[in-house]
Amino acid sequence: MALYREVDRSFVGLERIAGLARDLRERRGGALRVAALPGLANGFLPAFAANFLAKRPSLNLSLHGMNSHYILEWIASGQCDLGIVENTQLTNVTIEELPPSHLVAVLPKEHRLVEREQIVPEDFENEDFISLIQPSVMHAMVDAIMRERGIVRRIKAETPLSMIVCGMVSAGFGVSIVDPFTADRYSSALVVRPIDPPISIHWTIVLPTHIKASSITNEFVSEFRRSFCDFLASRSSRSEAAA
Repeated sequence: MALYREVDRSFVGLERIAGLARDLRERRGGALRVAALPGLANGFLPAFAANFLAKRPSLNLSLHGMNSHYILEWIASGQCDLGIVENTQLTNVTIEELPPSHLVAVLPKEHRLVEREQIVPEDFENEDFISLIQPSVMHAMVDAIMRERGIVRRIKAETPLSMIVCGMVSAGFGVSIVDPFTADRYSSALVVRPIDPPISIHWTIVLPTHIKASSITNEFVSEFRRSFCDFLASRSSRSEAAA
């Protein structure tokens, strides 16, 4: 398996060289490979990418959803131009920090907690709970808060993906805590509530240290940051209006 991974990485590198040569030959608008955590790759990032591409029809854009470990590996090996990860301890990459966002509670539409304008950790006591699995940063943060407060949840299911969590919540299988981007995508099928006190999650754009970022990469980073901030501001405004 170790040999396979190295050979696979080499082939991907060769394919990328061939793709770049083809772009230059055909005078295309270049190529950009982006990898992000599933919470963003599930909906927010594709929507942003569609708008980004609309202004650059000749750009060849590749999007990948994967966990932080593989994103950092792809960045380090040059298989990806930029990645978006949870801000843990990052080394050997150039980082662009994004503003923090707050995790949210997701509830089935008929659940008793939907009457609350905001959810406190104690509301999850003895509730059927759908959990993210380790080594998710969100899993660690939520578990730490529950342990500190002595809150016992009934863990009914575990999954590595927030989108699966939301799918199960919308089916009435339990409640959970997820990132605001995935929750927003599923907001028509479930109820989203802020959590008090807020549980902040930090996202970071990572870039290779050994390759100078292209102009199209810099444009993507700049416009993504603006769209990311606009989303958070919009959510904040909606929460204030509801309160």
